[in-house]
Amino acid sequence: MIVRGFNNLDTSWATAMTLGTFDGPHRGHQELFNGVKKLAQEKGLRSLVLTFSQPPQNHIDGKPKKKLILPLAKKLELLADYGIEDVVVVGFQDLCALSPLEFASRILKQHLNVAEVVVGYDCRFGKDRAGDGETLRALGGNLGFGVTIVEPVMVDGVVVSSTEVRRAIQAGDVERAGKLLGYTPFICGRVIQGQGTGRKLTADC
Repeated sequence: MIVRGFNNLDTSWATAMTLGTFDGPHRGHQELFNGVKKLAQEKGLRSLVLTFSQPPQNHIDGKPKKKLILPLAKKLELLADYGIEDVVVVGFQDLCALSPLEFASRILKQHLNVAEVVVGYDCRFGKDRAGDGETLRALGGNLGFGVTIVEPVMVDGVVVSSTEVRRAIQAGDVERAGKLLGYTPFICGRVIQGQGTGRKLTADC
């Protein structure tokens, strides 16, 4: 189920979740999703992803805007394909003013009924990116949820990241982008009505 904001989410089930932009979900992201699904299955939880509609950087004045690897709709399709049961989509501006404690208590516990959180080694959260994985682990100990920190995924000696995926795509290196993503890159577009010229063409054999 895809939910915009927190108001329409059924919180009667405790959740195992991860959070992030997940633009062009790559092999590192997929490790997080696998961790969430494993915990959900083992502990009878509902699997959930909290994601942003745009990269946080795109909401900060003076920062260069990041181009999306995939549009939001396609990202949500992939999350469903990975077997995530619930996806909550929020704007970064809805959360950026919260301290790490406020984020953990109000968003994770109150709104998402979190029992387990899976994050990457480079996780940052809260106002001014003040919290990291160890901060979250300490808060979880006080608030009653577990935290798993996942180590980086390496490909050819390089940490898999959205930045590396963008770099490969911009260089036209489709093979490398595919190795980082774990699937063949694709282009999303809309078919539009042409002038019908192709129907009039004939070929001499």
